[in-house]
Amino acid sequence: MKEALSTKSNPIETTDNHPFSFRKDALLNIKDINAKGLTPFIPMVARCNNLLGSGVKSDELVNFVIVMETKEFGKYLILTTYQTYEQGRRELRNLESALNSSYKAKSVEIVMAEADAISHFISLGMKKKSENDEQAEFDSLQKSDAKLRFISIVEQAVSSGAADMDFKVGNGVGTYAFKIDGKMTNRYNLPEEQVRAMMGAIIQTETENITGSIQDQQIIAKTTKLTIEPNIDGRRVRQEVRLRGLKAYSNGGFTYSFRIIQTRIQDSRTIDTLGYLPEQSNFLKWLATQPNGIILIVGPTGHGKTVTLKTLYEEMPAHWKLIVIEDPVEYIINHPQVTQEDVVAEYGLTAQAYQKASLRQFPDVIGISEIRDSDTAKDVINSALSGHLMVSTLHAHDTLSAIERLVHLGVDYNTQAQRGLFKALISQRLLPKLCICATKGEPDSFWGEKYRIHRAGGCGECNYTGYIGRQAVAEILVFDHAVCSYIRSNRANELEEYLRSIGWVSMRDVGIRMVKAGYVSPDDLLTTLGDPSESFEASWDYFQGKFLGNDESSSQLEKERS
Repeated sequence: MKEALSTKSNPIETTDNHPFSFRKDALLNIKDINAKGLTPFIPMVARCNNLLGSGVKSDELVNFVIVMETKEFGKYLILTTYQTYEQGRRELRNLESALNSSYKAKSVEIVMAEADAISHFISLGMKKKSENDEQAEFDSLQKSDAKLRFISIVEQAVSSGAADMDFKVGNGVGTYAFKIDGKMTNRYNLPEEQVRAMMGAIIQTETENITGSIQDQQIIAKTTKLTIEPNIDGRRVRQEVRLRGLKAYSNGGFTYSFRIIQTRIQDSRTIDTLGYLPEQSNFLKWLATQPNGIILIVGPTGHGKTVTLKTLYEEMPAHWKLIVIEDPVEYIINHPQVTQEDVVAEYGLTAQAYQKASLRQFPDVIGISEIRDSDTAKDVINSALSGHLMVSTLHAHDTLSAIERLVHLGVDYNTQAQRGLFKALISQRLLPKLCICATKGEPDSFWGEKYRIHRAGGCGECNYTGYIGRQAVAEILVFDHAVCSYIRSNRANELEEYLRSIGWVSMRDVGIRMVKAGYVSPDDLLTTLGDPSESFEASWDYFQGKFLGNDESSSQLEKERS
């Protein structure tokens, strides 16, 4: 064994080959131990605590000893008192033997220390051990039968490409279903007790199998982090997901809906591969070079806004500094100067707090994952007015309705129309994309001859669903001088007519193109974006039960008059 760390004066030779140096006025104290960076070795702290006995220094049976870790891996110190060394050499040898055999120690040294210092570090070590034991118990609960069943369902959902899960309990029956590519799957049946146990474990994680602790007449919102291993392309992939869940009362039971957020995902899509029209992709690239103003991507949940944001950030100049505030971080942004900050509201790390702090970090671009309230909207505007490029998302039906949505959030028409403040609003939807097995539609005066319709049952290529992925359709509203004039004068309801007169296309227009080209089913366009015949100039014909354009309405009126 190596020479001890204490002073070498007044050496004492021992008979059991444990050389050390000892001087009563040179014992290691708490300050000395901290200065050397020593910490209690938790796996053996309980054993040392048992040797302590009563802990009363006058008690001759007390053995003051503790095993400490050094900064160098595999090297340990046994701190003890001179009295303990003389009286408890066998215990010290046993500790050394355990370190060598069970923990593959590279070296073990015995060093003299003050009894009070040893007691202090035993106390700290036992506290840390208790915390570790509590964490281990919690981790064990995480792997309870109910939790494991739930994790397997989450893995099934992720493997299937689902964005949402929906559980129901009522009248003695439990079911669950996934939402994949914007469509709910058939519901799977489970015993009611199993669903209750899984939801109880997710909500409370208190005991092994909670079965009756959920009150149906409650509304509970909870965000849960899970580590899962879904089967992706034939192999198990370990990843972290965050589930945003909401439990609500329903007739005879409850529902629990989860949004599955796969965090910190690598994704190779670019602006050119989003599925936008070529002229739209070119405009997004131009937006990515603008030094200031506000860019908003609008649309409902689950239609790819976050992916579009990611591709926009990655298109920005490499010398720009980007600070992106997310709740939570979903996709890894491949930009050399990006900082992705994760909102953790319970620790005060809110979007507002991050945004205020970001202004002192000399960014060129500040991204906010979503504008949810008037405070965030005002912060985004103030930051844009200070010369930054602000990028965010907003829940709205389309670009035109987003104008009114902003008004409801406290951003009046005059503010929106301020020169250079808003750059553009981008709205998008993801429509189910037909597999090659889709059935060719009958020739139609509106849809043409190339359009196809979904074939139930599909084929092996689409896993018998009839769909392969989703097709993006988008519209872009540029805040040029004319658009700002309409907004400033509170004539936003006249915007669409003006925009169409200069060649603007809506999401529905793009969707119609996709149907006519055979990529999307007419039924899916209808259920996602509404009746394609409904437009700003269309009128409803109560006799025929459909929308008619101006030309059709005029013809119909002439027929009725004649």
